[in-house]
Amino acid sequence: MGNQTNQKSWDVIIIGAGIIGMSIAWKLAQKKLQVLVLERNEAGREASYASAGMLAPYTEAEEDTPLLRLAIASREIYPTFLREIESETGMSANYRDEGALFLALDEHEAKALVSRFEWQQKMGFTVERLQGRELQVAEPALSPAIQLALFYPGDHQLDNRAWLAALQAALKKRGVEIRTGSPVHRLINEGGRVVGVEAQGKNLSARVTVLAAGSWSPEIETGSGESIPVYPTRGQIVAVRSPQSGSGTHPLLRHTLRYEGGYVAVFPEGRLLLGGTMEDVGYCKANTVDAMQRILARAIDFAPPLASCEFVEAWSGLRPNTRDHLPILGRSSCDGLVYATGHFRNGILLTPITATAISELIVDGQTTVDLAPFSIERFQGER
Repeated sequence: MGNQTNQKSWDVIIIGAGIIGMSIAWKLAQKKLQVLVLERNEAGREASYASAGMLAPYTEAEEDTPLLRLAIASREIYPTFLREIESETGMSANYRDEGALFLALDEHEAKALVSRFEWQQKMGFTVERLQGRELQVAEPALSPAIQLALFYPGDHQLDNRAWLAALQAALKKRGVEIRTGSPVHRLINEGGRVVGVEAQGKNLSARVTVLAAGSWSPEIETGSGESIPVYPTRGQIVAVRSPQSGSGTHPLLRHTLRYEGGYVAVFPEGRLLLGGTMEDVGYCKANTVDAMQRILARAIDFAPPLASCEFVEAWSGLRPNTRDHLPILGRSSCDGLVYATGHFRNGILLTPITATAISELIVDGQTTVDLAPFSIERFQGER
């Protein structure tokens, strides 16, 4: 049975209609739960929309951590997750599996890549070293000055905006209501249990409430007494289009490029996204000349033909960061409240595993993945 817009109670209320909140809603709707999603602004128009769509557990990895393991598990189930959405809606997320290149332009960067290669090989990760001629064959547009590249076939890419549109269509098909322009002010706490939310002066009841409000999570009064140390970290992106993007031409780049301090993400029709900034400037989403200049200059150092690309647009988004840069996932100390927030740079990547684990927790009371490293408990008692 689908959701009824006039009902007074739901099985689950999800606060936040980003990629995380909507994916959890879809998984719960698959299990026939009645779900309401509340969004302060427009659905899917914050960090999820501003992303570059990279599914990059390996190029993001600095060391072996629980987050890396969670990210790898999520990337592995992504194709199946997407196929289910695509089969329901007929809409594609333009999934790309060409892999990614991590590049080094000088001796210092090359030394760091050698160290990365050695420990990741020991971990059993699939990674290849490319230099000289073989690198130029793989990506002719790259600078001949590049000293070393690591190729990661397991790092993939999707069109996050197309993915958001498909997910919204899937929710609509399953009768899940998304109320936009509905900020949640506080959770309703009765006897140590969360029993719903207050939104725009109305009390809405639910058996379980999921806090998935990204950078705005701390602004909601939970009544749990728990510290939610989520804060926004701005990322700026510049979109350009290759002059070789016409019909019958070869793309300027085939692989996502990663390098110290930045990236170039490859999209259909010659569209390229350049980014990599991380700025703690509160809730300011302005683009700055300084950041755009640095983004462009760094990218052109690695791929000089980018200088001839057409400028399309620039934007920024607010990543929901935490003090240890790990997401907050799992139960609150307060019954009836579940967290799914603080995904920082990995919201798109961690979507399938987060949706699966949180829906398991709500429906089955346990999860097939260990969420202990991501518990809210790790922050309690801190000042």
